[in-house]
Amino acid sequence: MILSPPGAVVLAYHDILPNGHEPFQYAVSLNHFRLHLDLLSRLRFAIVPLSEITRRHRDGRSLRGLATVMFDDAIIGVHQLAISELTDRRLPWTLAVVTDRLGVEPQWWPGSRRTMTRQELDDAVAAGAELAVHTETHCNLTGLDDQELDTEIRRSRRRLEDWTGKAVTDVVYPGGCHTLRVRTAAREAGFEAGYSFTNGRVGHAIDPFMLPRLTMHDGMTAVPTLRSLLRPAFTWPRLATEMLGDTEFP
Repeated sequence: MILSPPGAVVLAYHDILPNGHEPFQYAVSLNHFRLHLDLLSRLRFAIVPLSEITRRHRDGRSLRGLATVMFDDAIIGVHQLAISELTDRRLPWTLAVVTDRLGVEPQWWPGSRRTMTRQELDDAVAAGAELAVHTETHCNLTGLDDQELDTEIRRSRRRLEDWTGKAVTDVVYPGGCHTLRVRTAAREAGFEAGYSFTNGRVGHAIDPFMLPRLTMHDGMTAVPTLRSLLRPAFTWPRLATEMLGDTEFP
């Protein structure tokens, strides 16, 4: 067993593409997705849903050797390819859903394939997916007034809980954009953690509403993936307190 540094890693994916398709921004080929899962296994990471990392962070329990596999936006490739791969390996996983944008071509990601339909989302939940909030419309939360901000995160959470009958503890900020006001709104809405789009390891010294993830893309071959999985927290750039403005990533 290779001993990983302190802290957990959250692998943030978007779409999974069939092998041979030209990858686009933040899409990962099936072969590379399998490579990532193989590396996690060989390094003896314990794969857990996102809520388990959140709980351990909250309770001050060890995060060493933990990893989460999750997908933002609920893009169709997750349904077509990732579900069977994760099910065959008996791995838990998390899906961050844009609740008012199911079965559509996402306007926030030009060139992307469509999002999953409600039926496909139900299939994912039946296959073991844990759900997290990715807001109602994938808007930049930092540009909303207080009422709009509250609606985006609370109504999305309520929908997911109504659909599944299970509590939803985590919010994933669209584009990773957040401010103190956004983080405060998430906390007051009853979430236990907020996750950004900033690379790094999840550690106890980090504000629970500024938790980092690893941005997965098709350039993450064996060597850069190993480097990211085993990179100590102190070697990552310091987390930005504020992440503002329009973004070009999902």
